[in-house]
Amino acid sequence: MTQGANPLHIRDGKREDLPHVANMVRALAEHHGDRAKTNVSVLTRDFFGPNPWGHLLVAEIAAELVGYAALCPVLRLQDGVRGMELHHLFVHSPFRGRGVGKALINGAEKTAFAFNCAYLNVGAHPENEDAQRTYKAVGFLVRAGSTVRFRKSLL
Repeated sequence: MTQGANPLHIRDGKREDLPHVANMVRALAEHHGDRAKTNVSVLTRDFFGPNPWGHLLVAEIAAELVGYAALCPVLRLQDGVRGMELHHLFVHSPFRGRGVGKALINGAEKTAFAFNCAYLNVGAHPENEDAQRTYKAVGFLVRAGSTVRFRKSLL
């Protein structure tokens, strides 16, 4: 995909990308009516620390970061398979509708496959119809909820 004369490039995130990624995380949170509490230090811990918790992909056009995807590992032990959760997917508004999100999803699929994952999960807010259309268009299937989920705070 190209944006004018500038090709879109999907690549693994680097430490030097984290200030831009932190800004995009804040923009995504605001888009959902939330407030991000993350910062570069937290992102460094989670993506580049001694025990990385996730995998970061960025979308770049003409050396400008225009989007990102954050992946987190998951397991289905009963089935003996690994998976990845597409935890965040964000594209700056001027670049939406141009294939950047789909390219990040494709990069997420390739990354998950490289980690020997059998599946890729993603969630979307029930009112986010644009995201739902995008996920369906690239082959995600809607999963009916079969369990009640719980959370207990540890902090």
